[in-house]
Amino acid sequence: MKLTSLLQIFIFLLCTPALVFAQDEEDQVQENGTSLDYEYRVRTTHIQDSIYILEGKGGNVAVQIGKDGVLVVDSQFEASAPHILNAILRLSTQNVRLLINTHHHGDHIGGNAVLKDMGAIAIAQRNNRNRIMEDLMKQERQMMEDSLNVLMEQFRNKGASEEEVERMAKEASADIEINISENPLAQNITFGENMTLYYNEDNIVLTHVHNAHTDGDAIVYFTKANVMHTGDAFISGKYPFIDLENGGTTAGYMEGLSKIIMMADDDVKIIPGHGKLATLDDVKYTQRMLEFLTSRIEFYYLSGKTLEQILAEREFTKEFDDKGFGNGFINREKIITTLYQDVERKYKGKRSKN
Repeated sequence: MKLTSLLQIFIFLLCTPALVFAQDEEDQVQENGTSLDYEYRVRTTHIQDSIYILEGKGGNVAVQIGKDGVLVVDSQFEASAPHILNAILRLSTQNVRLLINTHHHGDHIGGNAVLKDMGAIAIAQRNNRNRIMEDLMKQERQMMEDSLNVLMEQFRNKGASEEEVERMAKEASADIEINISENPLAQNITFGENMTLYYNEDNIVLTHVHNAHTDGDAIVYFTKANVMHTGDAFISGKYPFIDLENGGTTAGYMEGLSKIIMMADDDVKIIPGHGKLATLDDVKYTQRMLEFLTSRIEFYYLSGKTLEQILAEREFTKEFDDKGFGNGFINREKIITTLYQDVERKYKGKRSKN
Protein backbone atom coordinates (compact mmCIF):
# COMPACT_ATOMS: atom_id res chain seq x y z
CA MET A 1 0.00 0.00 0.00
CA LYS A 2 1.51 3.35 -1.00
CA LEU A 3 2.03 5.96 1.72
CA THR A 4 0.26 8.58 -0.39
CA SER A 5 -2.80 6.32 -0.68
CA LEU A 6 -2.93 5.84 3.10
CA LEU A 7 -2.58 9.58 3.71
CA GLN A 8 -5.38 10.24 1.25
CA ILE A 9 -7.66 7.81 3.09
CA PHE A 10 -6.90 9.29 6.53
CA ILE A 11 -7.36 12.87 5.29
CA PHE A 12 -10.62 11.88 3.66
CA LEU A 13 -11.94 10.22 6.82
CA LEU A 14 -10.97 13.17 8.99
CA CYS A 15 -12.80 15.53 6.67
CA THR A 16 -16.00 13.46 6.46
CA PRO A 17 -18.86 14.16 8.90
CA ALA A 18 -19.31 10.90 10.79
CA LEU A 19 -23.03 11.11 11.56
CA VAL A 20 -24.37 11.94 8.10
CA PHE A 21 -25.92 8.94 6.32
CA ALA A 22 -26.15 8.98 2.54
CA GLN A 23 -27.82 6.13 0.68
CA ASP A 24 -25.92 6.98 -2.47
CA GLU A 25 -22.31 8.14 -2.40
CA GLU A 26 -22.51 9.34 -6.00
CA ASP A 27 -22.92 12.97 -4.97
CA GLN A 28 -20.37 12.71 -2.16
CA VAL A 29 -17.22 11.75 -4.00
CA GLN A 30 -15.86 15.27 -4.45
CA GLU A 31 -16.85 16.55 -0.99
CA ASN A 32 -14.61 18.61 1.27
CA GLY A 33 -11.89 19.10 -1.32
CA THR A 34 -11.01 15.40 -1.30
CA SER A 35 -10.89 13.82 -4.75
CA LEU A 36 -11.85 10.16 -5.02
CA ASP A 37 -12.05 7.97 -8.11
CA TYR A 38 -15.65 8.36 -9.33
CA GLU A 39 -15.45 4.98 -11.04
CA TYR A 40 -15.21 3.23 -7.65
CA ARG A 41 -18.07 4.99 -5.86
CA VAL A 42 -20.41 2.79 -3.81
CA ARG A 43 -24.13 2.75 -3.10
CA THR A 44 -25.35 1.82 0.38
CA THR A 45 -28.64 -0.01 0.92
CA HIS A 46 -30.08 -1.25 4.21
CA ILE A 47 -30.95 -4.96 3.98
CA GLN A 48 -32.24 -6.10 7.35
CA ASP A 49 -31.50 -5.55 11.04
CA SER A 50 -27.98 -4.06 11.19
CA ILE A 51 -26.81 -5.34 7.80
CA TYR A 52 -26.17 -3.24 4.71
CA ILE A 53 -24.97 -3.91 1.17
CA LEU A 54 -22.39 -1.69 -0.52
CA GLU A 55 -22.56 -1.95 -4.30
CA GLY A 56 -19.92 -0.58 -6.63
CA LYS A 57 -17.17 -1.70 -8.93
CA GLY A 58 -16.18 -5.21 -7.90
CA GLY A 59 -17.96 -7.70 -5.67
CA ASN A 60 -20.81 -6.77 -3.37
CA VAL A 61 -19.75 -5.84 0.16
CA ALA A 62 -21.83 -6.67 3.24
CA VAL A 63 -21.51 -4.55 6.37
CA GLN A 64 -22.81 -5.47 9.82
CA ILE A 65 -23.02 -2.70 12.41
CA GLY A 66 -23.17 -3.32 16.17
CA LYS A 67 -21.72 -2.77 19.63
CA ASP A 68 -18.86 -5.23 19.01
CA GLY A 69 -17.64 -3.19 16.07
CA VAL A 70 -18.09 -3.23 12.31
CA LEU A 71 -17.88 -6.50 10.38
CA VAL A 72 -17.26 -6.40 6.62
CA VAL A 73 -17.62 -9.17 4.05
CA ASP A 74 -15.24 -8.63 1.09
CA SER A 75 -13.40 -5.42 0.20
CA GLN A 76 -13.67 -4.90 -3.57
CA PHE A 77 -10.60 -3.27 -5.20
CA GLU A 78 -7.87 -1.26 -3.48
CA ALA A 79 -9.19 1.88 -5.18
CA SER A 80 -12.62 1.15 -3.67
CA ALA A 81 -11.31 1.26 -0.09
CA PRO A 82 -11.74 5.03 0.49
CA HIS A 83 -15.33 4.82 -0.75
CA ILE A 84 -16.08 1.77 1.40
CA LEU A 85 -14.63 3.46 4.47
CA ASN A 86 -16.59 6.61 3.71
CA ALA A 87 -19.83 4.64 3.43
CA ILE A 88 -19.13 2.74 6.66
CA LEU A 89 -18.32 5.93 8.54
CA ARG A 90 -21.71 7.28 7.55
CA LEU A 91 -23.27 4.24 9.22
CA SER A 92 -21.16 3.95 12.37
CA THR A 93 -18.28 5.54 14.22
CA GLN A 94 -17.11 2.07 15.35
CA ASN A 95 -13.90 0.59 13.95
CA VAL A 96 -13.89 -2.16 11.35
CA ARG A 97 -12.79 -5.10 13.50
CA LEU A 98 -13.54 -8.16 11.34
CA LEU A 99 -13.15 -8.70 7.60
CA ILE A 100 -14.38 -11.92 5.97
CA ASN A 101 -13.34 -12.83 2.42
CA THR A 102 -15.55 -15.12 0.35
CA HIS A 103 -12.70 -16.04 -2.06
CA HIS A 104 -9.35 -14.78 -3.36
CA HIS A 105 -10.15 -12.82 -6.54
CA GLY A 106 -8.93 -9.23 -6.63
CA ASP A 107 -12.37 -7.65 -6.96
CA HIS A 108 -13.20 -9.13 -3.53
CA ILE A 109 -9.91 -8.76 -1.61
CA GLY A 110 -8.26 -5.70 -3.18
CA GLY A 111 -9.07 -3.46 -0.23
CA ASN A 112 -7.83 -5.95 2.38
CA ALA A 113 -4.52 -4.19 3.01
CA VAL A 114 -6.25 -0.89 3.77
CA LEU A 115 -8.75 -2.43 6.20
CA LYS A 116 -6.06 -4.55 7.86
CA ASP A 117 -3.82 -1.49 8.27
CA MET A 118 -6.68 0.13 10.16
CA GLY A 119 -6.92 -2.80 12.58
CA ALA A 120 -9.32 -5.29 10.95
CA ILE A 121 -8.70 -9.02 11.43
CA ALA A 122 -9.20 -10.85 8.12
CA ILE A 123 -10.78 -14.32 7.98
CA ALA A 124 -11.19 -16.75 5.07
CA GLN A 125 -11.33 -20.39 4.08
CA ARG A 126 -7.84 -21.94 4.09
CA ASN A 127 -7.54 -22.35 0.32
CA ASN A 128 -8.33 -18.67 -0.10
CA ARG A 129 -5.18 -17.63 1.76
CA ASN A 130 -3.14 -20.38 0.06
CA ARG A 131 -4.10 -19.00 -3.37
CA ILE A 132 -3.01 -15.50 -2.36
CA MET A 133 0.33 -16.76 -1.09
CA GLU A 134 0.83 -18.90 -4.22
CA ASP A 135 0.31 -15.79 -6.35
CA LEU A 136 2.95 -13.97 -4.31
CA MET A 137 5.35 -16.91 -4.71
CA LYS A 138 4.86 -16.82 -8.49
CA GLN A 139 5.59 -13.10 -8.53
CA GLU A 140 8.75 -13.55 -6.46
CA ARG A 141 9.96 -16.39 -8.70
CA GLN A 142 9.29 -14.33 -11.81
CA MET A 143 11.26 -11.42 -10.37
CA MET A 144 14.14 -13.79 -9.57
CA GLU A 145 14.11 -15.23 -13.10
CA ASP A 146 13.99 -11.77 -14.64
CA SER A 147 16.98 -10.67 -12.54
CA LEU A 148 18.94 -13.80 -13.49
CA ASN A 149 18.18 -13.27 -17.17
CA VAL A 150 19.53 -9.73 -16.97
CA LEU A 151 22.65 -10.98 -15.18
CA MET A 152 23.25 -13.76 -17.72
CA GLU A 153 22.87 -11.33 -20.61
CA GLN A 154 25.51 -9.11 -19.03
CA PHE A 155 27.88 -12.11 -18.85
CA ARG A 156 27.24 -12.87 -22.53
CA ASN A 157 27.94 -9.25 -23.47
CA LYS A 158 31.28 -9.54 -21.69
CA GLY A 159 32.22 -12.50 -23.88
CA ALA A 160 31.41 -15.44 -21.58
CA SER A 161 30.72 -18.74 -23.33
CA GLU A 162 27.33 -20.45 -23.03
CA GLU A 163 28.92 -23.08 -20.77
CA GLU A 164 30.22 -20.37 -18.46
CA VAL A 165 26.88 -18.55 -18.51
CA GLU A 166 25.08 -21.78 -17.63
CA ARG A 167 27.49 -22.50 -14.77
CA MET A 168 27.13 -18.96 -13.40
CA ALA A 169 23.33 -19.19 -13.63
CA LYS A 170 23.33 -22.40 -11.56
CA GLU A 171 25.63 -20.85 -8.95
CA ALA A 172 23.52 -17.68 -8.76
CA SER A 173 20.28 -19.69 -8.46
CA ALA A 174 21.73 -21.77 -5.62
CA ASP A 175 22.61 -18.61 -3.68
CA ILE A 176 19.18 -17.00 -4.04
CA GLU A 177 16.45 -17.70 -1.50
CA ILE A 178 12.87 -16.75 -2.18
CA ASN A 179 11.79 -15.12 1.04
CA ILE A 180 8.03 -14.68 1.09
CA SER A 181 7.06 -11.86 3.39
CA GLU A 182 3.48 -11.59 4.60
CA ASN A 183 1.22 -10.61 1.74
CA PRO A 184 -0.83 -7.61 2.89
CA LEU A 185 -3.89 -9.07 1.14
CA ALA A 186 -3.67 -12.41 2.97
CA GLN A 187 -5.96 -13.26 5.86
CA ASN A 188 -4.94 -13.51 9.53
CA ILE A 189 -7.24 -16.42 10.40
CA THR A 190 -8.33 -19.36 8.24
CA PHE A 191 -10.76 -22.25 8.69
CA GLY A 192 -11.28 -25.60 7.00
CA GLU A 193 -14.95 -26.51 6.70
CA ASN A 194 -16.98 -24.34 9.08
CA MET A 195 -16.58 -21.52 11.56
CA THR A 196 -19.11 -19.72 13.73
CA LEU A 197 -18.65 -16.15 14.94
CA TYR A 198 -20.78 -14.79 17.78
CA TYR A 199 -20.69 -11.12 16.92
CA ASN A 200 -23.03 -8.16 17.24
CA GLU A 201 -25.74 -10.37 18.77
CA ASP A 202 -25.84 -12.69 15.76
CA ASN A 203 -24.52 -16.17 15.05
CA ILE A 204 -22.55 -15.90 11.82
CA VAL A 205 -21.84 -19.23 10.12
CA LEU A 206 -18.98 -19.47 7.63
CA THR A 207 -19.21 -22.53 5.39
CA HIS A 208 -16.71 -23.84 2.84
CA VAL A 209 -18.23 -24.51 -0.58
CA HIS A 210 -16.02 -27.07 -2.32
CA ASN A 211 -14.77 -26.48 -5.87
CA ALA A 212 -17.56 -24.14 -6.88
CA HIS A 213 -16.44 -20.74 -8.15
CA THR A 214 -12.94 -21.58 -6.83
CA ASP A 215 -11.64 -24.15 -4.33
CA GLY A 216 -11.75 -21.63 -1.48
CA ASP A 217 -15.29 -20.23 -1.54
CA ALA A 218 -17.10 -19.40 1.68
CA ILE A 219 -20.75 -18.65 2.33
CA VAL A 220 -21.37 -16.17 5.16
CA TYR A 221 -24.75 -16.64 6.86
CA PHE A 222 -26.04 -14.17 9.45
CA THR A 223 -28.49 -16.65 10.97
CA LYS A 224 -30.52 -14.36 13.24
CA ALA A 225 -30.81 -11.60 10.66
CA ASN A 226 -31.46 -14.29 8.01
CA VAL A 227 -29.10 -12.65 5.53
CA MET A 228 -26.57 -14.62 3.49
CA HIS A 229 -23.55 -13.43 1.50
CA THR A 230 -22.68 -16.07 -1.08
CA GLY A 231 -19.64 -14.54 -2.72
CA ASP A 232 -19.34 -15.70 -6.32
CA ALA A 233 -20.70 -19.15 -5.41
CA PHE A 234 -23.88 -17.46 -6.59
CA ILE A 235 -24.33 -14.30 -8.67
CA SER A 236 -27.70 -12.79 -9.45
CA GLY A 237 -29.17 -12.61 -12.93
CA LYS A 238 -25.99 -13.42 -14.85
CA TYR A 239 -24.06 -16.44 -16.05
CA PRO A 240 -21.65 -17.54 -13.28
CA PHE A 241 -17.87 -17.54 -13.49
CA ILE A 242 -16.62 -21.07 -12.83
CA ASP A 243 -12.86 -20.61 -12.44
CA LEU A 244 -11.50 -23.93 -13.69
CA GLU A 245 -7.88 -22.78 -13.22
CA ASN A 246 -8.44 -22.13 -9.51
CA GLY A 247 -10.34 -25.26 -8.54
CA GLY A 248 -13.84 -24.39 -9.74
CA THR A 249 -16.01 -27.06 -11.37
CA THR A 250 -19.51 -27.17 -12.79
CA ALA A 251 -20.51 -30.02 -10.45
CA GLY A 252 -19.03 -28.17 -7.47
CA TYR A 253 -20.85 -24.97 -8.42
CA MET A 254 -24.19 -26.77 -8.58
CA GLU A 255 -23.46 -28.52 -5.27
CA GLY A 256 -22.69 -25.12 -3.80
CA LEU A 257 -26.08 -23.83 -4.95
CA SER A 258 -27.66 -26.91 -3.33
CA LYS A 259 -25.87 -26.07 -0.08
CA ILE A 260 -27.22 -22.51 -0.18
CA ILE A 261 -30.74 -23.86 -0.75
CA MET A 262 -30.35 -26.37 2.06
CA MET A 263 -29.05 -23.80 4.57
CA ALA A 264 -31.56 -21.05 3.88
CA ASP A 265 -35.34 -20.65 4.07
CA ASP A 266 -37.79 -18.86 1.79
CA ASP A 267 -37.46 -15.58 3.71
CA VAL A 268 -33.67 -15.33 3.45
CA LYS A 269 -32.19 -12.22 1.86
CA ILE A 270 -29.23 -13.17 -0.33
CA ILE A 271 -26.35 -10.85 -1.10
CA PRO A 272 -24.76 -12.37 -4.22
CA GLY A 273 -21.14 -11.90 -5.20
CA HIS A 274 -22.37 -9.67 -8.02
CA GLY A 275 -25.80 -8.40 -8.95
CA LYS A 276 -28.85 -7.25 -7.06
CA LEU A 277 -30.20 -8.58 -3.78
CA ALA A 278 -31.66 -12.02 -4.45
CA THR A 279 -34.11 -14.59 -3.08
CA LEU A 280 -33.96 -18.35 -2.71
CA ASP A 281 -36.03 -18.66 -5.91
CA ASP A 282 -33.25 -16.84 -7.79
CA VAL A 283 -30.74 -19.40 -6.55
CA LYS A 284 -33.01 -22.26 -7.58
CA TYR A 285 -33.45 -20.73 -11.03
CA THR A 286 -29.67 -20.47 -11.52
CA GLN A 287 -29.30 -24.07 -10.41
CA ARG A 288 -31.92 -25.27 -12.91
CA MET A 289 -30.27 -23.19 -15.63
CA LEU A 290 -26.86 -24.74 -15.03
CA GLU A 291 -28.30 -28.24 -14.88
CA PHE A 292 -30.10 -27.68 -18.20
CA LEU A 293 -27.11 -26.10 -19.97
CA THR A 294 -24.75 -28.80 -18.75
CA SER A 295 -27.09 -31.60 -19.86
CA ARG A 296 -27.44 -30.07 -23.32
CA ILE A 297 -23.70 -29.58 -23.73
CA GLU A 298 -23.07 -33.14 -22.52
CA PHE A 299 -25.53 -34.38 -25.14
CA TYR A 300 -23.92 -32.33 -27.92
CA TYR A 301 -20.41 -33.33 -26.84
CA LEU A 302 -21.17 -37.06 -26.64
CA SER A 303 -22.88 -36.77 -30.04
CA GLY A 304 -19.56 -35.61 -31.47
CA LYS A 305 -20.19 -31.89 -31.85
CA THR A 306 -17.25 -29.51 -31.55
CA LEU A 307 -17.25 -26.40 -29.36
CA GLU A 308 -17.77 -24.24 -32.46
CA GLN A 309 -20.80 -26.30 -33.48
CA ILE A 310 -22.30 -26.05 -29.98
CA LEU A 311 -21.78 -22.27 -29.94
CA ALA A 312 -23.73 -22.11 -33.18
CA GLU A 313 -26.74 -23.79 -31.48
CA ARG A 314 -28.52 -20.62 -30.35
CA GLU A 315 -31.85 -22.01 -29.20
CA PHE A 316 -30.81 -23.83 -26.02
CA THR A 317 -29.57 -20.63 -24.31
CA LYS A 318 -32.29 -18.31 -25.69
CA GLU A 319 -34.39 -18.13 -22.50
CA PHE A 320 -31.39 -17.03 -20.44
CA ASP A 321 -29.90 -14.76 -23.10
CA ASP A 322 -33.26 -12.97 -23.39
CA LYS A 323 -33.18 -12.36 -19.62
CA GLY A 324 -29.76 -10.67 -19.96
CA PHE A 325 -27.72 -13.45 -18.36
CA GLY A 326 -24.98 -12.96 -20.95
CA ASN A 327 -24.60 -9.23 -20.37
CA GLY A 328 -22.18 -9.56 -17.46
CA PHE A 329 -18.53 -10.56 -17.10
CA ILE A 330 -19.37 -14.04 -18.43
CA ASN A 331 -21.14 -13.83 -21.77
CA ARG A 332 -22.83 -16.66 -23.68
CA GLU A 333 -19.62 -17.76 -25.41
CA LYS A 334 -17.66 -17.87 -22.13
CA ILE A 335 -20.21 -19.93 -20.17
CA ILE A 336 -20.61 -22.44 -23.01
CA THR A 337 -16.82 -22.70 -23.37
CA THR A 338 -16.38 -23.24 -19.63
CA LEU A 339 -19.09 -25.91 -19.46
CA TYR A 340 -17.70 -27.57 -22.58
CA GLN A 341 -14.19 -27.71 -21.09
CA ASP A 342 -15.56 -29.27 -17.91
CA VAL A 343 -17.65 -31.78 -19.87
CA GLU A 344 -14.64 -32.60 -22.06
CA ARG A 345 -12.54 -33.28 -18.97
CA LYS A 346 -15.27 -35.55 -17.58
CA TYR A 347 -16.04 -37.54 -20.75
CA LYS A 348 -12.75 -37.47 -22.63
CA GLY A 349 -12.47 -40.55 -24.88
CA LYS A 350 -16.18 -41.39 -24.61
CA ARG A 351 -17.61 -39.21 -27.37
CA SER A 352 -19.06 -40.31 -30.68
CA LYS A 353 -16.80 -39.96 -33.71
CA ASN A 354 -18.77 -38.53 -36.61
